[in-house]
Amino acid sequence: MKKRLVLFLAVCLLAVCSCAWADYWDEGHQGTSADPYLIDSIDDLKALRDRVNNGEEPNNKYYKLTIDMNLTQETTWVPIGYGGNRFKGHFNGDNHTLYVNISRFGDLDYEDPDTGSWYSHRAGIFGWIESSGYGVKNLKINATNIQAAYTGGVVYGLISGSIENCHITGSVGERHYDDDALTSSSFITGGIVGQMSGGTVEKCTVNGAVTAYEDAGGIVGYMTGGSIDSCEILSNADILSGRRNGADSGVVYAGGIVGRANISLTDSVKNCKFYGKVSATARDWWNNVKTGNSNVLCGGIVGYLTGGTLQSNKVQSTATIFSDYTAGGIAGKAESGSTLESNSVVSGVSITAN
Repeated sequence: MKKRLVLFLAVCLLAVCSCAWADYWDEGHQGTSADPYLIDSIDDLKALRDRVNNGEEPNNKYYKLTIDMNLTQETTWVPIGYGGNRFKGHFNGDNHTLYVNISRFGDLDYEDPDTGSWYSHRAGIFGWIESSGYGVKNLKINATNIQAAYTGGVVYGLISGSIENCHITGSVGERHYDDDALTSSSFITGGIVGQMSGGTVEKCTVNGAVTAYEDAGGIVGYMTGGSIDSCEILSNADILSGRRNGADSGVVYAGGIVGRANISLTDSVKNCKFYGKVSATARDWWNNVKTGNSNVLCGGIVGYLTGGTLQSNKVQSTATIFSDYTAGGIAGKAESGSTLESNSVVSGVSITAN
């Protein structure tokens, strides 16, 4: 009798322990577009993350967030689609908000002294997305901070699929203050996507601080392919690429929409609007004067552009564009082979290059 009771209790305990892990697909849903898995708890979201990162979650499944979630205690949140496994599903935030405070610095990041390779952790709700349809849509993120050496507000790396109708408020990237000299510990930061090699980003907004050491973009930090359409950087947004360690070399690119774009003519940034502040600085740490680094570019839409098409973008009258060296209303610098069509800078925009 006692053995049966022990066995019964063990089975019950196993069921209790596993329910949080398997809850979202054990509710009778199919994970299809018409009948998505429901993410209705933090445990569900973490279970999805762990299954994707362990290579256990099937591709092309659909998920829907059903509640707002406070993830601020998950300060070292590991992204969904990380450690060699990409997220290949479809996540609908259903206009709910994730409250986050993520920092993946410290002993999580290091440089190998033998090879010089930088083994840096990325930060974002998602790590890498390679989707056949929408990757993430209808998601709001309120960020106390999201920071690492390479950071995206929604996703660090977009390979394929779309990011649609996602909205960021708060801070993405990290800013340090020392004797009024401001610097960043993030190399690439995008308000929505850190690095983009394909897919689309559309109808997204950012209204907060986006900071990087090299490539800072209100929507995308570094873009090598894909398209951005109908996104907006709102008036309280502050986009900064700041190198303040006394270095006389190294890129500093800041763009209201994209920090750096090295793309083909079939790739584009179009129909976007910039209302906020964007800056690119290279300052001596101690004296707070600009260094001899002239590779400091800032643009209302793109900091540095090689190839691709900028079309029908608008820099609004509330915008401020500042660079220690080169500033442009649309692009800080656009190389030959780039196409700029029907873009506009509204009268009243402040453009300053020291």
